[in-house]
Amino acid sequence: MGLGEHSRCSPSSTWFLRGLLVLVTLLDLLWWLQPTGSGGSGGGGGSSGGGMGCAMQAGLFAVMMVVFYFVLLRPEQKRRKEQEEMLKSLRRGTKVRTSGGILGEVVSVTDDEAVLQIDNKVRINILRSHVQTIESARKEEEAKKADKSKDKDSDKKKDEPKAEKRKPADEEEQEEESEERDGASE
Repeated sequence: MGLGEHSRCSPSSTWFLRGLLVLVTLLDLLWWLQPTGSGGSGGGGGSSGGGMGCAMQAGLFAVMMVVFYFVLLRPEQKRRKEQEEMLKSLRRGTKVRTSGGILGEVVSVTDDEAVLQIDNKVRINILRSHVQTIESARKEEEAKKADKSKDKDSDKKKDEPKAEKRKPADEEEQEEESEERDGASE
């Protein structure tokens, strides 16, 4: 590598390295917990549970690999696929935000690069892979979230029972007394 070149370590490789570190640590723990083969007693007794320990260890390793796949690898593949689809959808006139936080409008797009117009007569070339988000899509997502929260609020209001107009307790007592008088006078 030259002096001016940077090593490019993508987020997916950092997740992979973290997952690999966790896997190695867990395997080391399993190795440490493994029972020893010699029981220390003479005669042909030996340890009869040695085969079970090996099977248990293999089972734990398989479970660990499944968890490793669903917790680390699968979400990263999904994010990578979404990022690739977003980069393929870049067109002229699209407002984007780069990984460096620069907001601009796409002027032209090639296979590897994009030209962003940041301000009047200010254009920069960026790598296509450094486009982080498409701003119009982000704003639409925020609007959808806001609409969902408004819908939830309106649903709560609809579900609340309407308060019936009740007469004050004094008026109810007066009506009951007048009904009793009318019934007693008849």
